[in-house]
Amino acid sequence: QPLLEHLQPTNVEHLQPPSKKPKLSEEPQVLDEEEFAAKYPGKVALNIKISEPNDQWNLTPQNFTVELPSISSSILEVKQQILSVIATTLPVGKFQLKSSISFMKDKQTLAQANIAPGSSLELKVKQRGGRR
Repeated sequence: QPLLEHLQPTNVEHLQPPSKKPKLSEEPQVLDEEEFAAKYPGKVALNIKISEPNDQWNLTPQNFTVELPSISSSILEVKQQILSVIATTLPVGKFQLKSSISFMKDKQTLAQANIAPGSSLELKVKQRGGRR
């Protein structure tokens, strides 16, 4: 009996493999629109990235900056400002802007989406239909 005693682990925790992904204690905090807007008064400059060329709309991969009057500007206003900077016939409704988190809706404001000045957004042409 004494021989078997030293073979049985008393503390099993040290035998468990480490978890592969660290568990996040909480989701990234999203501020409400007014609180976020209060942090960033004044004009807002955003970095826009086009990474995929599109011959139909004459888009080439490029990076540029657009400036908006305030953090309360809508995503639609950002898209209109983009179209004033690049030479394309792409209509506003044919592309989306993607933040590091998700695609944004035209009615959202930068403050609602928690997009801070200096943030980078990616321009993506909308794809119609499913798999081909």
